Amino acid sequence: MNPQSRAHRILRPLENFVTSREACSIPEEFRDVSLGEFIGLYRNRAEHVGDVAFFSEGMAWRESTEVLQVKYGEILYHSLPNEKKSLSLLVRLSSGREVLMPVTGVKDGKFFDALAVTRFLYRVVEDLQRRR
Repeated sequence: MNPQSRAHRILRPLENFVTSREACSIPEEFRDVSLGEFIGLYRNRAEHVGDVAFFSEGMAWRESTEVLQVKYGEILYHSLPNEKKSLSLLVRLSSGREVLMPVTGVKDGKFFDALAVTRFLYRVVEDLQRRR
């Protein structure tokens, strides 16, 4: 299965995720990202936290002054730093670098969006490994 299908099944139900098919155009800050086709945008509603753009080959988000680009194929490991109540994901890359990806959505005080994004990444990385 491809990342677009995975996003449709796993991320689309999230209140903070908007797909490119739902009239969401790629934000200006992500126009220079070279990670394939734009799939959708996860809108972090927390103050001072940027959005996360999902593409067919990876994802991107702003960290301080730079836009981080992470290819799905570079992900070795990802986890929830605060388990089920995490507002970010810790992503370890093949380069050895670790980055925090913000996913701040919470529904009804108990359903954290980070769990769904973790599931999405797990499936996409698993799909890539099967193809190799």
